[in-house]
Amino acid sequence: MKTAYGNYGMPHTPYPAMLRDVAAIGYDGLELCVTPGYPTAPGRLDTAQRKDLRLRALDLDLEFDTLMLSGVSVHEPDAARHRANLELLRRIFALGAELGLDKPVLTSTLGGRTGDWERERTALADCVADWTAVSAQCGGVFAAEAHVGGLVHAPERMLWLLDAVNLPALKLNFDYSHFELLDIPLTNAIEQLVPHAAGVHVKDVRGRPPDFAFLLPGEGTLDYADYVRQLNAAGYDGYITVEISGQVFGAPGYDPTAAAGFSFRTLSEAVSAAGPGCGLSP
Repeated sequence: MKTAYGNYGMPHTPYPAMLRDVAAIGYDGLELCVTPGYPTAPGRLDTAQRKDLRLRALDLDLEFDTLMLSGVSVHEPDAARHRANLELLRRIFALGAELGLDKPVLTSTLGGRTGDWERERTALADCVADWTAVSAQCGGVFAAEAHVGGLVHAPERMLWLLDAVNLPALKLNFDYSHFELLDIPLTNAIEQLVPHAAGVHVKDVRGRPPDFAFLLPGEGTLDYADYVRQLNAAGYDGYITVEISGQVFGAPGYDPTAAAGFSFRTLSEAVSAAGPGCGLSP
């Protein structure tokens, strides 16, 4: 396992500065945010910029890990918007190919509301199947992420979805913060979901729904050394990726570089404390 940073937490930072800062902090990898409007979205990068982005990352020894899409609901009942979302997926995977990703992994939450599960789960599975099919056609993987308050908010719903869609290109992105808000023990969540995980996001939480907040990794009470040990014991050997919530980067006085540095120190200390038997790279 190595550490990665998601530039979802740098919504206004041009990619040359973002790459420089992420590499200087010490991260091994980068989760590229492809949300429309972001500096690294397909619509913001022409051919020359895509080549430049790839070469800069290579020069800095930063590996592109996953592609992260936010603000687009996978659960989309409107047929025209659903088709437009699938076209966006194709543009995203084309960007991934130009950046040199052999098998791009796209992660996204799914949308919807928790209370609508019984009525909407079949429609959700159909939408996820379409996203997964397009991902496979483009040589990639779709990694669905559970989200507090969403249609898929708990491990059992994610497992149902994986079984209902039943396509090899469908995986999940594991973010314990959403399960911590439901008081689901870390061990239980890891045992159920990490065998299906293509990636891991980390951030902390304070409070419980409906009165809660996402925090930087290390600002809450989660024991990250134990988290790392449990991920390793479950056989996970991918990146541990810092995701900085919009609740954090939207707050007054937010400093993206300082937040990325604080989060990296949290993970580095956790990796060191986890012990050499975990085979991790601090």
